[in-house]
Amino acid sequence: MPHIDKRLANHILKLDDKSVRNALKDFLDEEYISATQNRVKQIQEAIKCSVYNNERFLLDNDEWNESTISEEINGDCHKTYTVQTEIGTAIFGRSYLKLLYDDLL
Repeated sequence: MPHIDKRLANHILKLDDKSVRNALKDFLDEEYISATQNRVKQIQEAIKCSVYNNERFLLDNDEWNESTISEEINGDCHKTYTVQTEIGTAIFGRSYLKLLYDDLL
């Protein structure tokens, strides 16, 4: 997606290992908690890189309009995380999403 809700992004960016662990400790084994913590960090980095590459990436509720929806539908990604965001050697986008999906199976 070329855009993300600003409020949602800010909540994601505020997550830390302790809050993720506390939320999941009654439901998941440590290895899954650790994997989730790593994924959260990757998503946080993807958001930061996307904001850096596209100042219009974060939108308030009243900023969504026909143009932004069209960008969503048409995949005009402005080099955001759905195109490619490099974190170490991990590339976000369809390939990364496939890796996440495969990892869940």
